[in-house]
Amino acid sequence: MFTKFNFKKTIHQFFPIDNDYFTNKFIRYWKPKLAIFVDSEIWPNMLANLKRKKIQKVLLNARISHNSFKKWNLLKSFSKLVFANIDYFFPQNLETKKFLKKLNVKKIKSLGNLKFINASDYKLKLNTNLKKISKKKIFCAASTHEGEEKICVEIYYKLQKKYKDLLLIIIPRHINRSEKIIKLLKEYNMKYQLHSKNEKFDNRTNAYIVDTYGETEIFFKISSHVLMGKSITKDGGQNPLEAARNNCVIFHGPKVSNFTEIYEFLNQKKIAFKIKNTRSLYKALSKSFKKKVNKKSKNKLNRISKTILKNNIKEIEKIILSSNAV
Repeated sequence: MFTKFNFKKTIHQFFPIDNDYFTNKFIRYWKPKLAIFVDSEIWPNMLANLKRKKIQKVLLNARISHNSFKKWNLLKSFSKLVFANIDYFFPQNLETKKFLKKLNVKKIKSLGNLKFINASDYKLKLNTNLKKISKKKIFCAASTHEGEEKICVEIYYKLQKKYKDLLLIIIPRHINRSEKIIKLLKEYNMKYQLHSKNEKFDNRTNAYIVDTYGETEIFFKISSHVLMGKSITKDGGQNPLEAARNNCVIFHGPKVSNFTEIYEFLNQKKIAFKIKNTRSLYKALSKSFKKKVNKKSKNKLNRISKTILKNNIKEIEKIILSSNAV
């Protein structure tokens, strides 16, 4: 993954085990001038040894969940020592900012969530099969978990009465569950195809199972309506931004604790819609299928991502200059 970027002056080095001896050895060998940690990467030994060497430390796009906060808060003396070793905190959301303040962190500045930034700079090409699939009216269920496929199958049967050319695309979060999904589809007498088989698409197919990894964006590209999984039967949610960048109308359940602010933003912009159960999802889809798909969500996100990227680069440049890390 790293090599494809072909950076001229960058190398990849695996992070050491967070042990006092190994982290010290790592620092002595590489002699860093600045250390940037991303998201929730907090390594107590490494941070302590970097501080002893007077090397500046940044926690970029910092994220502390409610559960993580409860754990850090139980160990107040320890957490105070750990967080005191970090020089700059750039939280990705308001919840993290609130938790950092409660942990007595001082240098906090909000720059926006880096997850809004789209790193893709290539155009996806559709093969013959995908072009045929794209001509169908598609309901895509992405990153699904146990129980969510059944909800989608039941809705598919109701919607098919109105839309004869409807296709259900299922992208399970864990492809080892494909056999269970196939068993479910057989119970409903649904004709299905597996993406991994690379067979010619049959126009009579009811459900298309994407049992491979790394190809989700291709299906967002051809789908108009997407249900983001791990939001109805499981808690946490999945990142909906890739679907939004491809102008999909997004539906999600109430259990999206890992992406609360992102979903709130998308809901406000009418890019995503919260549903409570099978009935409300069916009603929302029926209503949405009658409308023309909004093609402006990608432009909205691109404008936001450019601002966030600009703000982060500006702050990191300041830190690099102040730490003489050039």
